[in-house]
Amino acid sequence: MARTLTSISSATDGTAVTPSDTASIPETRGLTSVAGGTATVRFVDSTADVQVQLNAGVVYTYNVIAVRLTGTSATGIVALR
Repeated sequence: MARTLTSISSATDGTAVTPSDTASIPETRGLTSVAGGTATVRFVDSTADVQVQLNAGVVYTYNVIAVRLTGTSATGIVALR
């Protein structure tokens, strides 16, 4: 399903993410991490998990609903909303 961008604005909340192979998280507007590495994520409009590279301190405008434990080496991941 294609999404329509209705507005661009800064994130207003951030929550520490504990990667989990079973739990979902509320939809994010972005991700960042304290220590870089890989993150296995599920994008909002996807049915499969994919690996992305996160560099420390960089904000990625990813809309994800899960950060998986398996395959994730980045630490200090923060979900931005």
